[in-house]
Order: sequence, then structure tokens, then C-alpha cells
Amino acid sequence: GAIAIKTQDYLMQQVLPESLAASLVRLRAVRQRSAEVNNFNSRVDAVESEVMQEVTRLQDELRRQQEQGRTLAQLSFRPDVKLLSLDGNTAVPALRHVLTSNSRVLERMFAAHTAEAQSGTIKTEATLSVLEHVMKSLHCAACADDEADAVVLLGACELAARWELGAVFRSTASALRNKLDARSAALVLAAADKHVEADAASAGWQKLREDAAAALARLMPMGALQPAFKTLGLSSILEVVSNVTEDTVTVPDLAIDITLPGYTGSQIDFFGPLSKDLVWRPRDRDGVKFDEHWLWASIGSGRGAIDDGSLGLYMKNVGHVAGKQVEFAIKANNKEWRGDNDAGMSTLPAGQGFGWHDFLSPQEIPTAAVEGKITVRGTVTVPARQRKADVLNMWLLATESVNEPLSPAELLLCLRAHACDFNAAAADTSALKEQLSERGLDTSGGVNTLRTRLRDAMHAALPVASPPSRLR
Repeated sequence: GAIAIKTQDYLMQQVLPESLAASLVRLRAVRQRSAEVNNFNSRVDAVESEVMQEVTRLQDELRRQQEQGRTLAQLSFRPDVKLLSLDGNTAVPALRHVLTSNSRVLERMFAAHTAEAQSGTIKTEATLSVLEHVMKSLHCAACADDEADAVVLLGACELAARWELGAVFRSTASALRNKLDARSAALVLAAADKHVEADAASAGWQKLREDAAAALARLMPMGALQPAFKTLGLSSILEVVSNVTEDTVTVPDLAIDITLPGYTGSQIDFFGPLSKDLVWRPRDRDGVKFDEHWLWASIGSGRGAIDDGSLGLYMKNVGHVAGKQVEFAIKANNKEWRGDNDAGMSTLPAGQGFGWHDFLSPQEIPTAAVEGKITVRGTVTVPARQRKADVLNMWLLATESVNEPLSPAELLLCLRAHACDFNAAAADTSALKEQLSERGLDTSGGVNTLRTRLRDAMHAALPVASPPSRLR
């Protein structure tokens, strides 16, 4: 074979043109490589076949073990108690000694020799799904479905708390924390509000309350559209507010084409939605109300620009935003131009704006252009204080405590009224005098005088405590 190959090479060199001979050599190399690849693929197929056979064997073994486990469970599990679900027709089996050894509530019930305890059939106010989850968690913790719906997990937490099943409560609460969306976070927070002071599992409810409040703050403003949001108490909504942080809203890109004839002195406008809402206002179940903003650029004269050919950038709010910080940036040719404006605590009235009249000088404009266009990118940072006020306003609107959003000063007075459980602002003269008389205070004067006197007394009676650091 080697002699034949050498002979073939010799003949190729003698007879064939040099280019054709080289092509044949390459073709032979490709053919040899293809044979190697085919050989490798055959080995891979053989290994894959062996792996699949082993997987099939292991699956068969697992099924056999599971069958054995079910058989042993049936032999060892002889239920002597039936728990009726809320519909009264469906029963969930259980073992009496498991129930009584884990729950002092159920132990006392069976010890009292009630009719239910004697018959072994106990009526509950839990749904079938909740009962099944609790009994699985109690009899076989590994059998519990941690992927159950959040409503089922919340119901299981409430049943476990009512029956003082501490281990079941902790495991179920842990699973529930991983499923907190806007709807379930509001439900959990509303439920925790009722349990945190009364249940034996209050420490567990307190932790759930904190986690649900943090999740609801993170999921605003959609969290305010959940039905359970308006049922929250003042302490719960303040827990939510304490978790609210500043928010960054992206301004749509503004592309300025400087190749247009006579661009100096021209006006380039851009109008469009921001990436998020600048001020949260609940509107309906379909969404929230967006404040409109304009971002525009002026080169040369027009709309407040300096008439020297420089480029000015401006933002105008049609809505209402308090205490915002705005940043714009242009990057081109390894150079960056930045501008920022901190409006501090001030409120920018509707129809007003801010910006930089000389963001780029006439000499910098060509430098900042890429293929004849200058692209402006920007953000608006909504501070935490604005977002906190938004959440409080959404809660007051949802609970129909107010008809329109309140200013920060009005918010403070309204929240104090909630804390005092009496709204002096909405009370008439007779109600104000009655409240003042109960406190032994003077009832003379006009309605405004009475209202101020009562407010001062109620606010002075509120407990004094340092607020959480997140609220400061």
C-alpha cells in the first residue's frame, strides 16, 4: 500500500499539472479526516447507547423502589381520624397520635372527649387543598408540595397557626416567601396584620409580614391595584413605605441629525413615554396613570436656547414630580459630555422644565456627532421620599380616605388622623365638641379653633417612638 501511494504521488507529480496535484492531495486529506470523524461519531453513538440503557435501568429501579415505599406506607398508615374540608363532603385521613403529639390544640380537643373526638371525624373551615398540604407536611414533610399556589400556602399557614403546628408553619411560610408576587404579597401582608399580635406563631407572622411588605414595596405600583391592598392597616402600609427606595426612569433616546440643511437655529422636538411612571397614581385594574414628559433639544435660537449656535437640552413635565434628579449624557469618539440637575426638595409645577442652555458648545457639536447624528441618553431619578409619598397616597385613595392625592404636609395630618382613629378635618362642630369634652378640654370657639385644639390634643397623646431608620 505504501509503494502504491508513493507511485501514485510520483505519477501525479510527473503527469498532472502542479495545481491539480495539490488539489488531489487536499482531497485525500479531507477524505481521511472524514473517516476519522465517522469513527468518532460511531464511538459517541455507542457511549450514548450505553448511557441511555443505564438511565432506563435506573428509572425502572426508582419505580420499583417507589412501589415498595407506597406498599410499606399503606401497611403502616392506618388512619383513625377524618378531617372534613370546608365543603363538608371530602375527608382527609390522619393519625390521631400524630395530631396530638404535634398540636396542643388538637390534644386538648381529643382529651375533652367531644362528639367529634369520639367519632374521629373533625369538621374544619379549611379547603381540601389546604388540609391536604398541612396533613402531608405533618405526616411526611418530604411529601409536601412546596410548589403549591400561594393562596393554598397562606391558608396552610393560617391553619397551622390555629392548630399550633410550629414545624408545619415554618416550612410552609418558607415556601410561601418564594412565591410572593404582587397579589400574594398583598394577601400575606393583610393576613399577617391580623395574626401578628394574637397568634402563638406571632414571631413567624412577623417575619412573613416583613417579607411581604418588602415584596409589595418592590412590586409597586402594581401592588396598589391588588384587592387586598385597600384592606391593609396603617402599621402595615408604613412597613411597606419603609422598604420603598429611589427609582430610576430611563429617558427615551433623542437623536439629533446635524446633517439637515440649516440645522443651526432649528428646533428638534421629541415627545414620548418614559420607561416608568414618574408619579404613581392608581387608575384602574388595567394599569396606572402616566405623567407625560417632553425631552427636546435646541440648537441656536428657539425655545430658551442661547443664540450662539450651542446645543441646549431640556425636559418639561406636563404632570407633577417632586424632588427629582435628571442626568443626560452624550458619548462619542471616546469622549463623554454629561449634565445633571438636582431639584432637591422642590416641586416642579406642571408646565415648567429645566435643562442646560449650553450643553454642547458650537465647537463641540461636530465632535459629538457619529455619522452626522448626536444621540442623547438620560435618566430621571425619582427619590425615595417621592415614592414613599406615592405609596401613601395610593393607599389613602384605595381606602377612599381621600378623593385626590395629598401634599406631604397634608399626608402627615391625614396619617395622624388615622393613627388617632378620628378625622378631625371631616368632623362637624358637634362631633368636635364631643371629642373635646371627653378629654376635658375647652369647647368654645369656631369650628377651625375646635379642630386645631382637638388635633393638638390627639397628636400629643400619640406614643412617641423613634421611627425605623428606613423611614427617616
